[in-house]
Amino acid sequence: SIGAEYRFKWYDFEGAFNDIDNTSHDAGVEAKMEISPKIELMATYTFGLVDYRRNVLGDNRSHALTAGIGGLLTPRIRAMLKAGYMYQTISGGGGDAAYKGFIGMLTVSWTPTENLKTDLTYVRAIEISQFRSYQVVDRVEARISQHFGPKFSVEIYGNLEITDPADRPGAPSYQDELFLRLSAGAHAEYRAQDWLAVGLWFEWQTRITDIPDEDFTAVRAGLHLTFYL
Repeated sequence: SIGAEYRFKWYDFEGAFNDIDNTSHDAGVEAKMEISPKIELMATYTFGLVDYRRNVLGDNRSHALTAGIGGLLTPRIRAMLKAGYMYQTISGGGGDAAYKGFIGMLTVSWTPTENLKTDLTYVRAIEISQFRSYQVVDRVEARISQHFGPKFSVEIYGNLEITDPADRPGAPSYQDELFLRLSAGAHAEYRAQDWLAVGLWFEWQTRITDIPDEDFTAVRAGLHLTFYL
């Protein structure tokens, strides 16, 4: 099978973050092939475009190619591995080095019972940065979800994220430091009707850096409604 995807994002920050106001476009195509009832191969190509509204950071173009394999290891354990290479070019900005290197993800899911599922995931991704045209993010996440009958479910999660900004000669040393983000949260959802679900979510997050005034701890909560056609 072959599928295609396009994503558009528009960022409009306030105050000191205006330098990273941007629009981004990602277009990709993925091919999948089942080689047995339990194993599937996949290959993906993605083109990315980020245009910053100011010239403080360099606009970038990226090409990413990944290959992967996924399937059942046992009747209750499923795994997926994707690995690939990203090539990036940067125009303008403050002289950041373009990223050329590894990207990928590994996820393992265990379903000990029909209603209980656990997931452990590692991801290496390239994201926008406050000070540079990109940053390398290594993220580890664990999730546990439990269904209580056909209408009510609960999920809890936690993740650890390490971020490494792009190199820039002559930049302040604190901007080259790794920084750490920890977060944890929970989500509960009730399927009130076939066409309506009501959910509550809670998240705690903290960031630890050597960047002046950039450490923070935040707590968020919310209510959401999901309508099904």
